Amino acid sequence: MIGNGYTMGSFSYVIFLFLICGALILLIDARGYKLAGKNKDHKISRFIGWTHLVLGTVLLVLKFIL
Repeated sequence: MIGNGYTMGSFSYVIFLFLICGALILLIDARGYKLAGKNKDHKISRFIGWTHLVLGTVLLVLKFIL
């Protein structure tokens, strides 16, 4: 993921953070809310987690294409 020359742009970090945060939200937050019986919070955290994963994946694909 090396950008221009020997430097690395912040765009790669954004992609990495989207993917990691999405996975952690799904694995930790959503599971915790489900076990606690908080259905509304569980649904919202699942939505946010999947949104992060999809955005991270789309940005990763766009980075390789462009």
